[in-house]
Amino acid sequence: MKQHKSSVLLSVVTAMFIVVPSLRAEDTLSYSMPQVIVQSSRMSLTSFDLNQSATILGEEMLHNAAPLSVGDALRMFTATEVRRRAPFGIQTDIGIRGSTFSQQLILFNGLRINDPQTAHHNFDIPVPMNSVSQIEIVRGPNSMLYGPDAFGGIINIVSSSHRPLLTAELSGGEHGYAAGTLSTGYSADSFSSINTASYSRSDGFRYDTEFEQLTLSSQNSANVSWGIVNGFAGYTKKDFGAYDFYSPGSNIPSHEKTETYLAAFGTSFTAVDWNFNTRISYRHHFDHFIYTIVNPPLSNNQHNTNLYSAEISANRSWNESFILTHSIEFMLDNINSSKLGIHTRNSSAFSTIVRWIPVDQWSIDGGVRIDAHSEYGVTLHPTFGAGYLVSSTTKIYGSAGTSFRAASYTDLYYGDPKTVGNPLLKPERGFSSEVGIHTQLFDAASLQASAFFRQQNDLIDYVQYSPTDKYYAQNFSEAVVKGIEVQSLWKGSGNSDDFLKQIVFNYTFIESDLDIKSAYRTRYSFTHPKHQLNGAVTLALPLEIITTVNAVYSYHSTRPSSSIVDLTFMRPLESIDFIIAATNLLNKSYEEIPGIPLPGRWITGTMRWSME
Repeated sequence: MKQHKSSVLLSVVTAMFIVVPSLRAEDTLSYSMPQVIVQSSRMSLTSFDLNQSATILGEEMLHNAAPLSVGDALRMFTATEVRRRAPFGIQTDIGIRGSTFSQQLILFNGLRINDPQTAHHNFDIPVPMNSVSQIEIVRGPNSMLYGPDAFGGIINIVSSSHRPLLTAELSGGEHGYAAGTLSTGYSADSFSSINTASYSRSDGFRYDTEFEQLTLSSQNSANVSWGIVNGFAGYTKKDFGAYDFYSPGSNIPSHEKTETYLAAFGTSFTAVDWNFNTRISYRHHFDHFIYTIVNPPLSNNQHNTNLYSAEISANRSWNESFILTHSIEFMLDNINSSKLGIHTRNSSAFSTIVRWIPVDQWSIDGGVRIDAHSEYGVTLHPTFGAGYLVSSTTKIYGSAGTSFRAASYTDLYYGDPKTVGNPLLKPERGFSSEVGIHTQLFDAASLQASAFFRQQNDLIDYVQYSPTDKYYAQNFSEAVVKGIEVQSLWKGSGNSDDFLKQIVFNYTFIESDLDIKSAYRTRYSFTHPKHQLNGAVTLALPLEIITTVNAVYSYHSTRPSSSIVDLTFMRPLESIDFIIAATNLLNKSYEEIPGIPLPGRWITGTMRWSME
């Protein structure tokens, strides 16, 4: 059976490279794909230049659909698996290509923000959604670029570099939902500043699901005689009911409050023909979790984590066909917790990346990163990729590389009546590869298709050995994930009278195998859907109404499948946008994490005003 499935997979991959328009190679590397820069690539490459699968959600797409959180945007427009415990970005886990929630790296403006306590807090990002200009998803192993955690891929949230002089949003909706955002923007020849305050709250869609969120951020940039200086400071606070968040199906009312502080300072300049980027950053996260509000002293946990980082990178283009990038990074994290104790770790890394175009149609990139970790010693992470231009609009590519992830403090030290941590856990290690095609079918449409394979060693998860047993953290010797992804995008001409503005379609098939030996079940591994389809259509209706309809279908072989439809109407009127959104339009009962029901239909209205 496994041989048969592998043969089918190979046949599909082969077909991807045969059924390609215009298979005649052109004489140069020119192409007409949209020039969207992937800022997380460290080399300012476009999405077409990358020899990996990538998706870019741009500012226009985000503006028209008006998603309420980064997780909502990913769910609308990408093949990413979104696993929410609650709506409006209260808490979201992400899976890429069958990865667990801990196996992707989250960046904010290229800055690592993964939480060392637990990846459940990775999306505690101190910037409101209306200040996000671009979201990048680069799939596959990326430890060579950014170190730990990038098994499934990288998600980079890019904040706006320009905002109107004044922007205000007011929202309201069912279940006592209310929200407001105020943002100011200033831009001169040598200085720009964006400052934002955002607040939202709800009574909750059922018992113990109420929430409050507050976000403050300030982003500043100055051009000086020798380069660019930029700084960011942000704060976000979440206070929410967490019914069964970490005890699915047990009917335990919990409560959680988190606070996140993020500060970063960086410079960009050129010296001796090298382009330098330097940055120092600090992230503090506070987590106060009460396991049962019926008896708070039973489990009243408080965790404080700190993450310090410093990096310098330099790249140089000797000519149009050869680019070299070096980077040096230092990182320290620590935790002071009533439950997990007091611990400190540090690491340093050096990486070298090369991009080479030996002949007109070929692009080759690769590199190596060396990490030295205070707990796990020295690790080496090479990556290689190659792309070939079949025509000016079609490229085939392949890549392979390694990845690793150090255990979180929760994996190592947490314990409660149902969970036992393991301070002897080894880091996860993996090898990934993919082959794919990226083509522009005609002027307005693009298609990406890829087949991927990932082998993981020492996978970290929690296991039960009987239905009534505790969950124990442990390493698994080997796990395998393989599958196929298809992404397509069609965009209209941009004329105001276009009826059809945009169509997005994504499909993912994932086959995974984990030998759990004598264990009864695992908590997180391979809970991904076997098939996932999602699509979004943006239309221009009469009366200048822009509507976006998106749907997600997930097929699971071990639990009920789901199909969810969302709908957004936007009516621009001079400087004001009026927005009505309905999530879960068909009022379906569904779960993205087994045992944690998500809300039925939820209607909100927003007024968005700006003054240039």
